[in-house]
Amino acid sequence: MALKGLVSRQSVALALGVLLASGIGLAARMNLGAAGQTYDVVIANGRVMDPESRLDAVRPGLALYGGFPAAQVPPPTKLRQAMTLKTRIVLVRDFPAGATLGYGRTFRTARASRIAALPIGYADGFSRAHSNKGQALVRGRRAPIVGRVSMDTVLVDVTDVAGAQAGDETVLYGRLGEAEISIVEAAETLGTIPYELMTSLTARVPRTYR
Repeated sequence: MALKGLVSRQSVALALGVLLASGIGLAARMNLGAAGQTYDVVIANGRVMDPESRLDAVRPGLALYGGFPAAQVPPPTKLRQAMTLKTRIVLVRDFPAGATLGYGRTFRTARASRIAALPIGYADGFSRAHSNKGQALVRGRRAPIVGRVSMDTVLVDVTDVAGAQAGDETVLYGRLGEAEISIVEAAETLGTIPYELMTSLTARVPRTYR
């Protein structure tokens, strides 16, 4: 693949990665005409699906964040998710069986339930597709998201989470205790890809780097 003109290695690698991921190939050679040099590049899943690809550079992509782009192929080594999305419960309320919750009243309690409110929503980039489908981790246990995800609020059913209360740390993507909701799992639940969930988070979400 010959690429002429003044282009950066980064932009070339990005464009090449799109081509590779589109099925054109797992590895490719790019000739940077301006520099007069040739580079061999492979994407992360290419290193697994084609073990003989011993090239000059690897575009790790999602592997940098602890995910793996090819769900049907296990990663070559255990990866640890680098990103955690977390918040805290701001309110817990009890509801009787038969109560409807959220915009559109799309969820109805089947039993007496304890419902917690989280101060996060689609304005933060937490997709409405999680409505009545996603999960959260509270006190190391999974709690289902109930009702529609609104602009600023998510409701979770903490009936089976003993002692859940306002102030409890709640994880939407990541690990809490021994429990984990990986970004890959969340994406598969929503029928999308991990990249979309990670890049959708808006500037309203504070970032902490370690």
